[in-house]
Amino acid sequence: SIVLNTSFNNAEALKINYGDAYPERTSPDEEFPVDVIGQSEPVKVDERYLSEIISARMEQIFNKAKDALDQIEALELPGGVVLTGGAASLPGVVDLAQEIFGVNVKLYVPNHMGLRNPVFTNVISIVDYSANLSEVYQLAKIAVTGETSAARQMVVEQETTNTYESYEAPEETIYDEPEPKESGENVKNKIKGFFTNIFD
Repeated sequence: SIVLNTSFNNAEALKINYGDAYPERTSPDEEFPVDVIGQSEPVKVDERYLSEIISARMEQIFNKAKDALDQIEALELPGGVVLTGGAASLPGVVDLAQEIFGVNVKLYVPNHMGLRNPVFTNVISIVDYSANLSEVYQLAKIAVTGETSAARQMVVEQETTNTYESYEAPEETIYDEPEPKESGENVKNKIKGFFTNIFD
């Protein structure tokens, strides 16, 4: 967004719609309009120029990662490098990474139904990690933070309301009106609270 003098949202849309991290595969003849801050008319930018901007930033990222991996000799291990996440799905990223790292590079795509895109990898990983935490870790977290998850609170509430020790049979049968169902807003708040607690 800084190089093209456009907003972050516009830059993200350009990257997704026209971006390629490997300039050799792009054409200087393909042009598209870019809304520039402070100008009323969009400016024409060619595909090659955008690709050179993206490539320069990706090279910086990969070179820093390569330096860190070289320090621990990780690139000497068999298997190569696996890329994932939203930026990894950009065309040309795997080719550029392979050129910089000098090892086999592949793109990981989740195989969950409806989530087959590298963008969802981080979310799937966090949910999977949270779901597989041991009870010891969860108890330690509760002891340290004093917080419990929404799911655990609901279970405790159900257990306390289902005690039958104080139950007394009514003298006569009373027919109550069924309670109205919870409003959609209340259910929405409960679901929102549940996911908020998962990612804390």
